[in-house]
Amino acid sequence: MSALAADTVKAPGVGVGTPLVGVCPAGADDERLAQVWTADDLLAAWA
Repeated sequence: MSALAADTVKAPGVGVGTPLVGVCPAGADDERLAQVWTADDLLAAWA
């Protein structure tokens, strides 16, 4: 697990289903972003 993933998991109030659009790799303002990214999505993207 990367340091980023570890920090994401340990962040207060952040769980696997917590929306994290603001830190989505694609960017929250990206029109192509059709779905809400969650911590689980981010862990998969950064793995």
